[in-house]
Amino acid sequence: MLASRIIVIPFVAGLAFEFIMWSARNQDSALVRALVWPGLQMQKLTTREPSDDMVEVAMASLKKVLSMEKESEIEPNEATNKLVI
Repeated sequence: MLASRIIVIPFVAGLAFEFIMWSARNQDSALVRALVWPGLQMQKLTTREPSDDMVEVAMASLKKVLSMEKESEIEPNEATNKLVI
């Protein structure tokens, strides 16, 4: 059962890719807009603007990483791999 699902993954990914490309080429079509609409509504439902607290934490984290890079505590590529508290 698991093997059959794994085998099908490339085909599903290929179909999804072709659908995305087709919908991009034909975005003026009413049919395409109708088919794409549920996905766009799902994106609206699951994404939202960050709160002020989230932005504050992101800015503090970025400033800390940039200061660590400047002080050469870590290499620039290691900055994203190191937990900063």
